[in-house]
Amino acid sequence: MAEEDYVLIGQITGVHGLHGNLKVNSHTESLDLYKTGEKLLIRGKNLPPRLGDSCLTIQGVSPYKRKILLKFHEIDDIDSAERLIGADIFISREKFPELDEGEYYWVDIIGLSVFTVKGECLGKVTSIFPTGSNDVYVVKGHGDERFIPALESVIKSVDLDNGTMTVELPEGL
Repeated sequence: MAEEDYVLIGQITGVHGLHGNLKVNSHTESLDLYKTGEKLLIRGKNLPPRLGDSCLTIQGVSPYKRKILLKFHEIDDIDSAERLIGADIFISREKFPELDEGEYYWVDIIGLSVFTVKGECLGKVTSIFPTGSNDVYVVKGHGDERFIPALESVIKSVDLDNGTMTVELPEGL
């Protein structure tokens, strides 16, 4: 599988206990991508050669404070687990669930060029943050930063093939 077929979903931040459990800062909203038996790509600068860029199989997963605890079949002691601290976790893009029409993964939205309905380029989506009612896209360009609400009344079209988003900004935005 090509590099672009994998998506970053988390980072290993620590160990928990003596049997190889890992603390993970997950970049996903739910645990749906962390299924028992699923293989995840682990990549880190400080990993020993036998572990670098390897696929590990999930044995178990559970929520833990603001993180998750992840257990891999191949990691069964604290020494092996500690070598993974700082490593990034990737999953094959084909494992993502299908979305309904008009829904997009954040990884697909970040990087899109944003234009107004009048053709003015506002910049690129650099990040997204959730609010209570909707996501907000952070668009940087031309030396400024805009916060655009992800609402149907504002987002007129998303063209992933061409890497663009068209918006109709409300007064004052």
